[in-house]
Amino acid sequence: MPVLIINSNQDIVPLNTFDVLAWALWIFAFLFETLADAQKFVFNSNPANKNKFITTGLWKYSRHPNYFGEILMWIAICLST
Repeated sequence: MPVLIINSNQDIVPLNTFDVLAWALWIFAFLFETLADAQKFVFNSNPANKNKFITTGLWKYSRHPNYFGEILMWIAICLST
């Protein structure tokens, strides 16, 4: 984000509510992806779970919640520019 702002040749435009909401969405998505990765790491650290797929936490609702978080982060960046 800082590189996009610095390299843009547009005049500096004041932030609006939409920008703040897009940044809040980015923060939510980042935390979502981080939580999903942490849950998977803890699951895979247990030797009893070898060759099993995680079905707890965020992984109970989606097969790839970490990818959902990543995609949501990119959408938030697009919305804020």
